[in-house]
Amino acid sequence: MSCFEITKRLVNTGNGLIMNCYTCGNEKGPLFLMLHGFPEIGWSYRHQLRYFGNKGFYAVAPDQRGYGQTKGWEQKKDKDQDQDKDENSYIQSFDLFNLVKDIIGLTYGLKYEKAIIMGHDWGAPIAFWCSMIRPDIFQKLILLSNPCSSPNEITIEDTYTNAMKELTSKGMIHYHQWLCSPKTIDEINQNIGNFLKSCLFSCSSSSQMSKSFSSEKNQLAPIMWPISQSWFEISELPKENEMNWFSENDLKIYIENWKETNFYGSINWFKNINRERNLTQLYTKKNFKFPCYLLQESMISCIKCPKKNLIL
Repeated sequence: MSCFEITKRLVNTGNGLIMNCYTCGNEKGPLFLMLHGFPEIGWSYRHQLRYFGNKGFYAVAPDQRGYGQTKGWEQKKDKDQDQDKDENSYIQSFDLFNLVKDIIGLTYGLKYEKAIIMGHDWGAPIAFWCSMIRPDIFQKLILLSNPCSSPNEITIEDTYTNAMKELTSKGMIHYHQWLCSPKTIDEINQNIGNFLKSCLFSCSSSSQMSKSFSSEKNQLAPIMWPISQSWFEISELPKENEMNWFSENDLKIYIENWKETNFYGSINWFKNINRERNLTQLYTKKNFKFPCYLLQESMISCIKCPKKNLIL
């Protein structure tokens, strides 16, 4: 039996992107798409790519819009255009529906009509809405750490912005707000390596911060923290051998990829959260009828899943 290794492939999505993909397996096998989150890249699925690529699937993990070595998303300045209007249009190109369109274009660009799709963190809602919008293509869904659903009601109430304002009034800041602050990208780019290590480690079950978040006493960091502090002040860096699941070579690959984008594109995903809330109301109370699995670690820091949800 052949042993497949990971290779790179560039795919024209037809949606303005030349998408960099990490692939493994036989191109004639069933397509298995793996969508990363933040601050990740397609390479984050290196272990899963090798496993499923050698189980008969054609496993593909793209660098999504604004990430890694994918090209075509960069902002183009036109001196003759209204700059504020141009900026808004550029940010909206990172909204949920356009990100779904990227993945539909990727599937067709790979010469497939159907796919299994899996998403982690930010990749989970993209995978979910791919299946909701085009269940004829994405017929099986796997969500990692992030359960998703259609809205329960149609409303004009701006619950997201109101929640952020309430936090601010209490002297707290949510990590979404921190990431979207103009000075944050410069702060991150001064030490990309420490940001990546602190982010990945602090949000893992290996860190004390994550354990305290998951306890009854403290459910704040790493989701929110006092507004007077930066992520670099409240986050946790790993001690020696505490992050043995993420090698120095892995970190080197991450840093090289993030230097390609300097985080400018990926932050726009967060800037569209309120817009996406309005867009998805078109699917209010719509149920999905396709096979779906949720895999969630019991001590995951980004959510506290109700007992009724399936944990595998």
